[in-house]
Amino acid sequence: MNLARKVKAGLSLFTASAMLFSFTGCELGKAKQESSTVSQAEVSKATNVDADVNDINDAFVELNIQPIVVNSVDTLEINVEDIVVNPVNVKGIQNIEVEVIPINDDFITVAHENFVSYYGEDIDLKKFFIDAAIGATAVVVMVTLTTVSGGTATFFGAVLVSEMSKAAVIIGAAIDAAVSGYQAYQEGGDASYIIGHMLNGVAEGFKWSAILAPLTGGISGIKALRAVKYLKKVPGLEQLEDKTARALIKNLAKIIKEAPENLSDDALKKAYKALSKEVTEEITEDIFMQVIKNESAIVSIVQKTDAFGAGKGVRQALQERFWKRAGVTDEVGKTIIKEIKQQSLKNLDDISEPAVKEYINKNMYEFVEYFGGSLSKDFVDSCLKNSISEEAYQAIKETITDEKAYLRLIEKLGTSQTDDILSDSSTLIMLQKRFGADNLANLRNGRAVFNQLSNTAGRTNVTINPDDVVKVMEDLFDGNIDNLAQIEKIDRNIAANLTASRDLISTTFKDMGLVKKSSSLFDDLSVKGLGYAGIDSSVANTIIGDGMTKQKIINDLGQSAYDSLLKNPDLTIQSLALKANVNESLIEEITTDALKSNGLSDDIIKQLIKGDSLGAAEQLTAKQLNDIGNIVADYYKYTDFSTYSNFNRQLAQARGENISAFLKEYQKDFTITNYKYAGNLMSPTGSNANYIKAKYGDIYMSKSGFAIFDDYAIARVKVSDLTGIDTSDIQKANRLHHGTSESIKGYTWHHLEDGETLILIPTELHDAYKHTGGASLIREGLKEAV
Repeated sequence: MNLARKVKAGLSLFTASAMLFSFTGCELGKAKQESSTVSQAEVSKATNVDADVNDINDAFVELNIQPIVVNSVDTLEINVEDIVVNPVNVKGIQNIEVEVIPINDDFITVAHENFVSYYGEDIDLKKFFIDAAIGATAVVVMVTLTTVSGGTATFFGAVLVSEMSKAAVIIGAAIDAAVSGYQAYQEGGDASYIIGHMLNGVAEGFKWSAILAPLTGGISGIKALRAVKYLKKVPGLEQLEDKTARALIKNLAKIIKEAPENLSDDALKKAYKALSKEVTEEITEDIFMQVIKNESAIVSIVQKTDAFGAGKGVRQALQERFWKRAGVTDEVGKTIIKEIKQQSLKNLDDISEPAVKEYINKNMYEFVEYFGGSLSKDFVDSCLKNSISEEAYQAIKETITDEKAYLRLIEKLGTSQTDDILSDSSTLIMLQKRFGADNLANLRNGRAVFNQLSNTAGRTNVTINPDDVVKVMEDLFDGNIDNLAQIEKIDRNIAANLTASRDLISTTFKDMGLVKKSSSLFDDLSVKGLGYAGIDSSVANTIIGDGMTKQKIINDLGQSAYDSLLKNPDLTIQSLALKANVNESLIEEITTDALKSNGLSDDIIKQLIKGDSLGAAEQLTAKQLNDIGNIVADYYKYTDFSTYSNFNRQLAQARGENISAFLKEYQKDFTITNYKYAGNLMSPTGSNANYIKAKYGDIYMSKSGFAIFDDYAIARVKVSDLTGIDTSDIQKANRLHHGTSESIKGYTWHHLEDGETLILIPTELHDAYKHTGGASLIREGLKEAV
């Protein structure tokens, strides 16, 4: 995200992650970007437990502030680099979040409900803000500090601003004040003392009203407002009223207890009738059904925010339901957990009831998710040692915090044993529980890179020396490779593999925070990608320069050079996004012109660029949305992933509507696999189903009966002459994407149901969710029908 991009001050979320230096080797404080929109990819259900930490003294020395713009509000230019924060030494702070919120009726409603006990029944918050502002613009800045131990402290204050142009100063001052207040709180200061720190922390000329949320617990008030906002982003709940949203949160535990395993409409209607009248008076049957279908996303929202104090009850409801589905009473389940806590049960094999042990093994993800707090480190360690051996466990423990963890582990255990460990779902879930998702990602990311660079599938008489792959990876991780030519000197096949899998490698390195070390290499890969999009190399080498705009390209290279970028906008956008510093403004200009070439009006284009795809879609036919879908999806993917995820669901529905007449005829002779899940969550199958669900979250099926895998696509291509014959179509997609017919290891081209698009998704994901794909439709005449 460009740090200097415009921020819409009316409602913007900043996540500032501390750059932490642990003296025990535990990797903490990786920069995280929190989205204001919930998506199936973003709602992570992982439980993180840090590796052994005996003494942490973290230095809070730098902020990485990334703006996420939401909603249609007036734009105020804020250069985020102008947000000045005084570096201070802090013990134990892992993450800082800052949210700037407009004072409106929604805010007043939620704030009053949550803070009335603190301020007193008689306070009229709306009148207070208006009176106190005395004509100035009023916004609220909320600062939340998350500690290494997992606790939070929320500082909540009203800022009255007469000059909104100085908003950056306010935000920086708010962060300083919150950190100062946190330190005072750690030193035993009372609330009034901390308020003093807050008041004194704001730059001269600005004023904090004497408003502060209770510090203990900290996740209330504004967190509830955020939860309500998140809920309205969940598919099917976009029109949710605030009052209903609050009722939903407060009654979620009761809803969970009645949720059936069978998600058919009949089963859901029966479950709804079993709810008490108290619940059904506030929650309609339709909302109940949407809640169950989107349960994991909603549970994650409530547990993350603990809105209205509902988190504990929700967790208890999930635990009770788990034991019920395991075939035992809640009391028996509690006894098992108690024995684990008391170490009477050393590992899962010690559980005497075979059916319960089998159910836990089959549903390991839910077991760890629901009971993670009760699973001691010793218990998890014992399970792991029992599963992978003492030697392997120790090797992982010694290496997992290293970004080169995979390379270090194959040195100790060998590639075969390491890959066996990283292929077992229950082991991976336990590793994630024991060492945390970020640390496990070191192993998974390293393995993904190694597999791509060493790939020889489909090529006869081609061998790649694993030692050469290790050398290239070491240099990549250290930032010692500036271009493909350096890799070609080691092994041309490794360089070719890197080029073919450039989308995956770029994403992986960005996730690991390593992409800027090799920015020149990724510029080189960007040029390669633009070449596959049909762009002349001299043009490609010029346009990847920082600060290039449409007008500058036209001025320097001519109109035809810019026009060449629009011949294949999908690959052009994907290639520009490979850069370490993505030129979002140029991507926006290319997207805008590509949409214009499809006949869209300026107003609709403006809506799409702002992220209002729902509003834009109301003015478009399913065919029009389908025709521009790939362009818009690529734009959102690289500029606003949360909007991208929601748009994927929207686009999938449009694809189905566009071919509805054909589908009626198709279904007379053929069955759409797993059509029973149409419009609902799908269930994975296979030996790794447990881990697939934990790794990828929920996969939805469109109302037309097609799996929506788009969130996990590392690339998409549009091919005009698809035949529905996998081998032929895949070779065409490969050649279009990376110039050869060879496939990318671990990834599969999935035919979308529009008859012309393929997306490249993980093979394990593609195989775990049984589905009918676009290839079958093409073979039966889809292209001719539409």
